[in-house]
Amino acid sequence: MNINFIEDYVKRLQKQDIYRFAIRQGIRLDNNELTIIYDYIKTNYQKIIYDKPQVVLDDLKKKLKPETYEKATWLYNKYRDKITLFQTKIRENN
Repeated sequence: MNINFIEDYVKRLQKQDIYRFAIRQGIRLDNNELTIIYDYIKTNYQKIIYDKPQVVLDDLKKKLKPETYEKATWLYNKYRDKITLFQTKIRENN
């Protein structure tokens, strides 16, 4: 797995992909929240993975419903270890 894989995935990502993932996770997104999350992923995925995810999460807190934000941060924390492992592998390959 490398950065090109993630970039390609994000380029192909569609709103319906996010919507379906959210539903599988028990999250109901309205159209506004879906657009916000989609736009944030498209423009901030590198910050979330490599830089300062809390800055992005704090900004999202102002824009999402409290319940949606809580679930989104729970999911981020759930997958954070996977992100950290990915970062370690990237560093080892460079």
